[in-house]
Amino acid sequence: MLLTGVVAECCVIATAMALIDAGAQVVYLKDAVAGQSAAFEERVEEILGALSPVHTSVMTVAEYL
Repeated sequence: MLLTGVVAECCVIATAMALIDAGAQVVYLKDAVAGQSAAFEERVEEILGALSPVHTSVMTVAEYL
């Protein structure tokens, strides 16, 4: 499941966790996600990156394409 969106530290990470709980593999497109600050974006990327490769893949849009 491709994941993009706004408010990385709330809506996006909550969606990612719900997808993981449902058994989906999440592809987090880090340059297609916005947070309230760059620091929040980086923290979410770190959290989801720590779940790789079992539950997530973290990459850019260019890497995905």
